[in-house]
Amino acid sequence: MSLNVGSVDKFFRVLMGVIIVMLGSFNQSWLGLIGFYPILTGLTSWCPLYRSLHISTNRDLSIRQH
Repeated sequence: MSLNVGSVDKFFRVLMGVIIVMLGSFNQSWLGLIGFYPILTGLTSWCPLYRSLHISTNRDLSIRQH
């Protein structure tokens, strides 16, 4: 499993995930659980959707591929 989520992308994923979870909790909605996906992908630096689309925001990975 190669890391495909860069540091800036990780920051925004975790931030948006926390916001979504908080809004879901505030509104007492199960939709807040959706926020755990960006948190998980941000913390692990790996996104299955990026892999299937052959996308990477990880600069270290891009340098190694060239």
